[in-house]
Amino acid sequence: MIDNSFTDYTGTYKLDRWALPIYNEWYANLNRVQDSRFDHAWRGNVDSTLDGWEPGAFQVLQSADIMDQDMSITHLLINNLKEEFNLPPSGPGEHQYLFRQKPHRYPWPLIMSEYGIKCQLNIPICGMKFYGGHDREDNITIWPECSDRKAMEDHYKFLEDKNIAAKDWTSAPTLGTSHTVKSELYLLNMETYWHGSHIPPDNPKETMNLCLAWSSHSYKEIKFLIDMSVKSKFNLDPVSL
Repeated sequence: MIDNSFTDYTGTYKLDRWALPIYNEWYANLNRVQDSRFDHAWRGNVDSTLDGWEPGAFQVLQSADIMDQDMSITHLLINNLKEEFNLPPSGPGEHQYLFRQKPHRYPWPLIMSEYGIKCQLNIPICGMKFYGGHDREDNITIWPECSDRKAMEDHYKFLEDKNIAAKDWTSAPTLGTSHTVKSELYLLNMETYWHGSHIPPDNPKETMNLCLAWSSHSYKEIKFLIDMSVKSKFNLDPVSL
């Protein structure tokens, strides 16, 4: 059993003033935004698309593609977080990007990481108010005891082969206890099952997150660095599951 898969760092770094400038920076860089085949995380490497997860439903803006990086508010926040939490220097095995989900998309099922990503630090930017919290309070469900990639892929291959519509997809079977959690800043173990809590298709709001993801470092390694920083500054033990 993996001992935990989520750590909440809400309150350890003031993020209020960053959200709107980062949101505006996304739209100032629209010509550099790319459609993401995020649906490959559960559908596999397929060419076909499904209504509700069509091109444009998920989009990314890589930090390296942002104009005027010396003046970029996104880059400034990334650098500040790295200094504040003693995170590894940027380099191979780290991925920095803004991730947008459009309104009126279908929910996606539980997933694990793609492309060898082991863990991810998530900073919600906007669109989360639908969950009942505030606009920057993300809401996800995790299964710390589930890490069977083959079982997950077999379940989704069955649905894909049956040409199941996006609205009718179901999550792979799970074991153990699930936890639904809210956070303004959190580290996620991408090697266990998780999904963003379901937003009904009639939700009129886009959502956006800033993501720092590592294939070079495990969840435990990044968690150790952040926890040591938080404890030294706040004498605080972050909440983990």
